[in-house]
Amino acid sequence: MRNFLCIFLACFLFSCGKKGGDGITYLIKNSMNSTVTAVKLVAQNGGKTTELFDVSSIAPQMIERVSINQSKLPDSDGGYQLKFTVSSTPRIIDFGYFTNGIELNQSYSIEIESDTVKITPQLRD
Repeated sequence: MRNFLCIFLACFLFSCGKKGGDGITYLIKNSMNSTVTAVKLVAQNGGKTTELFDVSSIAPQMIERVSINQSKLPDSDGGYQLKFTVSSTPRIIDFGYFTNGIELNQSYSIEIESDTVKITPQLRD
């Protein structure tokens, strides 16, 4: 019984420090007739922000694919903030969640429309 507890505790401790999976993929589709500029994704945790990616522009009806390594996420709990500009108007969208620097989703599909932003997460297998 003691050996079992030691093995269980060791497995638990080693698994807590690992970043899960290979990375996170973001598919950002501009479904509008105008260009989306200054597209940034930041991780937020406790008032601090970490920039994950910065795309200068996405043309109308185009898709931008961005993959990041989970090691870019802060080792804490937090969420994401998508920032972009359309026709000189900045927009900010809060979404998602990560815990202890580990994202539970494999990818996010983000569709920017004129009046809304649709965000669809894809869970890890």
